[in-house]
Amino acid sequence: GQSVPAKKSVAADGLRIEYLPLSGLLRAPRNPKGHDLGALHQSMARFGYVAPLLLDDATGHLVAGHGRLDALQQAKAAGKLPPPRIKVEAGEWLVPVVRGIAFDTPTEAEAYLIADNRLTDLGGWNDAELAKVLSDLAGQDALAGTGYDADDLDALLKSLDVGGTPEPGSGEEGRDGLQHCPKCGFTWKP
Repeated sequence: GQSVPAKKSVAADGLRIEYLPLSGLLRAPRNPKGHDLGALHQSMARFGYVAPLLLDDATGHLVAGHGRLDALQQAKAAGKLPPPRIKVEAGEWLVPVVRGIAFDTPTEAEAYLIADNRLTDLGGWNDAELAKVLSDLAGQDALAGTGYDADDLDALLKSLDVGGTPEPGSGEEGRDGLQHCPKCGFTWKP
């Protein structure tokens, strides 16, 4: 295997959140990650702005949060009000940004940008558990802003051989009054 060199990339005063002007934030020179801006807008509309951008203090460029940056820039350009946790001073949107990290080289910063996105992909999903959580959220009309909709849930249930959104009476009723799929353990309200 490859050895990973020891790097001192956290500043002596540690990580911190600073509010920086949206208009002054710089993207990484290369970022191959795509973004679903519509889903990001829905998420910010529901939850506010909860995941700060990450800035490499050595280069002054972002290493995480390009999609969130794009969504904020679109919202501001469209004249929308900023989501919660975005400050406004003299018409400028101030965005929470994680500071205190300085990668040793631009190559290290770029490698982190890829790792930040790819490592989430590699984790995958436990599809049966995801179906349960999404179904519970759908049953409470709470899918908005999650990046999933009823069509996504139906496709997931079909892939699990549950057959789409369950119909009343299609499972086995438990003592709790809920329907339970005998194949995957999926539970729903009749």
